[in-house]
Amino acid sequence: AAARRRDQDSGRRSPTRGVKRMSEQMSKHDQVLLTLVMNLQGSVMVQLGKLADPATGKMARSLDGARYVIDVLEMLQTKCRAETHPEIVTMLDRVVMELQLNYTDEVKKGGDEPEPPVAEDAGDSAKSTPDEPAPEAQA
Repeated sequence: AAARRRDQDSGRRSPTRGVKRMSEQMSKHDQVLLTLVMNLQGSVMVQLGKLADPATGKMARSLDGARYVIDVLEMLQTKCRAETHPEIVTMLDRVVMELQLNYTDEVKKGGDEPEPPVAEDAGDSAKSTPDEPAPEAQA
Protein backbone atom coordinates (compact mmCIF):
# COMPACT_ATOMS: atom_id res chain seq x y z
CA ALA A 1 0.00 0.00 0.00
CA ALA A 2 2.85 2.36 0.83
CA ALA A 3 4.49 1.68 -2.54
CA ARG A 4 1.21 2.33 -4.35
CA ARG A 5 0.78 5.56 -2.41
CA ARG A 6 4.34 6.63 -3.32
CA ASP A 7 3.62 5.88 -6.97
CA GLN A 8 0.36 7.85 -6.82
CA ASP A 9 2.07 10.75 -5.05
CA SER A 10 4.68 10.99 -7.79
CA GLY A 11 1.95 10.83 -10.41
CA ARG A 12 3.38 7.78 -12.18
CA ARG A 13 3.47 4.03 -11.82
CA SER A 14 6.64 2.10 -11.29
CA PRO A 15 7.47 0.41 -14.62
CA THR A 16 8.83 -2.70 -12.89
CA ARG A 17 6.12 -3.07 -10.26
CA GLY A 18 3.89 -5.32 -12.38
CA VAL A 19 6.83 -7.44 -13.55
CA LYS A 20 8.03 -7.92 -9.97
CA ARG A 21 4.56 -8.91 -8.80
CA MET A 22 4.13 -11.26 -11.74
CA SER A 23 7.58 -12.86 -11.24
CA GLU A 24 6.80 -13.61 -7.59
CA GLN A 25 3.88 -15.79 -8.74
CA MET A 26 5.80 -17.65 -11.48
CA SER A 27 7.86 -20.79 -11.57
CA LYS A 28 11.58 -20.61 -12.24
CA HIS A 29 11.01 -21.73 -15.84
CA ASP A 30 8.37 -19.05 -16.39
CA GLN A 31 10.80 -16.42 -15.09
CA VAL A 32 13.50 -17.67 -17.48
CA LEU A 33 11.00 -17.59 -20.36
CA LEU A 34 10.00 -14.03 -19.47
CA THR A 35 13.65 -12.95 -19.51
CA LEU A 36 14.27 -14.75 -22.81
CA VAL A 37 11.28 -13.08 -24.46
CA MET A 38 12.38 -9.63 -23.30
CA ASN A 39 15.94 -10.24 -24.55
CA LEU A 40 14.72 -11.49 -27.92
CA GLN A 41 12.39 -8.49 -28.20
CA GLY A 42 15.34 -6.14 -27.67
CA SER A 43 17.37 -8.06 -30.23
CA VAL A 44 14.67 -7.67 -32.87
CA MET A 45 14.34 -3.95 -32.18
CA VAL A 46 18.12 -3.60 -32.75
CA GLN A 47 17.93 -5.65 -35.95
CA LEU A 48 15.04 -3.53 -37.20
CA GLY A 49 17.17 -0.43 -36.69
CA LYS A 50 14.81 0.92 -34.02
CA LEU A 51 17.46 0.80 -31.27
CA ALA A 52 21.24 1.18 -31.32
CA ASP A 53 23.26 -2.01 -30.99
CA PRO A 54 24.43 -2.01 -27.35
CA ALA A 55 27.76 -3.60 -28.34
CA THR A 56 28.67 -0.99 -30.96
CA GLY A 57 26.39 1.94 -30.19
CA LYS A 58 25.50 2.07 -33.90
CA MET A 59 22.18 1.75 -35.69
CA ALA A 60 21.94 -1.01 -38.29
CA ARG A 61 19.26 -3.09 -39.95
CA SER A 62 19.14 -6.82 -40.55
CA LEU A 63 15.65 -7.70 -41.68
CA ASP A 64 16.59 -11.35 -42.23
CA GLY A 65 17.90 -11.57 -38.65
CA ALA A 66 14.81 -9.83 -37.31
CA ARG A 67 12.51 -12.19 -39.24
CA TYR A 68 14.36 -15.22 -37.85
CA VAL A 69 14.04 -14.06 -34.22
CA ILE A 70 10.36 -13.21 -34.73
CA ASP A 71 9.92 -16.77 -36.05
CA VAL A 72 11.60 -18.10 -32.89
CA LEU A 73 9.21 -16.03 -30.75
CA GLU A 74 6.23 -17.34 -32.74
CA MET A 75 7.44 -20.90 -32.11
CA LEU A 76 7.75 -20.18 -28.38
CA GLN A 77 4.28 -18.64 -28.46
CA THR A 78 2.86 -21.85 -29.94
CA LYS A 79 4.87 -24.42 -27.98
CA CYS A 80 4.69 -22.77 -24.55
CA ARG A 81 1.03 -21.73 -24.48
CA ALA A 82 -0.33 -24.74 -22.54
CA GLU A 83 2.09 -24.79 -19.61
CA THR A 84 3.00 -21.14 -19.19
CA HIS A 85 1.76 -18.53 -16.72
CA PRO A 86 -1.23 -16.73 -18.34
CA GLU A 87 0.35 -13.29 -17.97
CA ILE A 88 3.44 -14.46 -19.86
CA VAL A 89 1.25 -15.86 -22.64
CA THR A 90 -0.49 -12.48 -22.90
CA MET A 91 2.85 -10.65 -22.89
CA LEU A 92 4.29 -13.01 -25.53
CA ASP A 93 1.23 -12.46 -27.74
CA ARG A 94 1.65 -8.69 -27.40
CA VAL A 95 5.41 -8.81 -28.09
CA VAL A 96 5.01 -10.96 -31.21
CA MET A 97 2.24 -8.74 -32.58
CA GLU A 98 4.22 -5.56 -31.87
CA LEU A 99 7.37 -6.94 -33.50
CA GLN A 100 5.44 -8.18 -36.54
CA LEU A 101 3.98 -4.69 -37.03
CA ASN A 102 7.41 -3.06 -36.67
CA TYR A 103 8.90 -5.58 -39.10
CA THR A 104 6.16 -4.86 -41.65
CA ASP A 105 6.82 -1.11 -41.32
CA GLU A 106 10.54 -1.64 -41.96
CA VAL A 107 9.91 -3.88 -44.98
CA LYS A 108 7.56 -1.22 -46.43
CA LYS A 109 10.33 1.39 -46.07
CA GLY A 110 12.38 -0.71 -48.46
CA GLY A 111 16.05 -0.20 -48.99
CA ASP A 112 18.79 -2.72 -49.04
CA GLU A 113 20.44 -4.30 -46.08
CA PRO A 114 23.36 -2.23 -44.80
CA GLU A 115 26.63 -2.90 -46.59
CA PRO A 116 28.97 -5.25 -44.74
CA PRO A 117 31.68 -3.37 -42.86
CA VAL A 118 34.83 -2.69 -44.86
CA ALA A 119 37.95 -4.34 -43.42
CA GLU A 120 40.24 -1.87 -41.73
CA ASP A 121 43.89 -1.81 -42.80
CA ALA A 122 45.19 -2.14 -39.23
CA GLY A 123 42.83 -5.01 -38.48
CA ASP A 124 43.79 -7.04 -41.57
CA SER A 125 47.20 -8.02 -40.19
CA ALA A 126 45.67 -9.45 -37.00
CA LYS A 127 43.24 -11.71 -38.86
CA SER A 128 43.95 -15.40 -39.16
CA THR A 129 44.02 -17.45 -42.32
CA PRO A 130 42.24 -20.81 -42.59
CA ASP A 131 45.55 -22.63 -41.92
CA GLU A 132 46.69 -20.33 -39.14
CA PRO A 133 44.99 -19.74 -35.76
CA ALA A 134 44.08 -16.23 -34.68
CA PRO A 135 46.88 -14.34 -32.85
CA GLU A 136 45.01 -14.60 -29.52
CA ALA A 137 44.98 -18.40 -29.78
CA GLN A 138 48.78 -18.64 -30.26
CA ALA A 139 49.70 -18.46 -26.57
